[in-house]
Amino acid sequence: MALKPTEDGAATICRFMNATDEHREIALSFRRPFNAVFRCSGVERVVDTEPLSLRDGTISLHVRPFEMVTLKLCP
Repeated sequence: MALKPTEDGAATICRFMNATDEHREIALSFRRPFNAVFRCSGVERVVDTEPLSLRDGTISLHVRPFEMVTLKLCP
């Protein structure tokens, strides 16, 4: 997993990969509070304008085999 600020510094990008050949349901928890989390393309453009569901600082999502995931974490 890698974290970095967005180009404008307004949010944080989180990247990770499912390195297995199996579908996975994952949960990510963050210590820092975020108001919204969006799936992005590899060039950090939001691809789904509906934010992922955040519950108590944790998001759950489905990841396909060998999928690279990019998330935009908005404060």
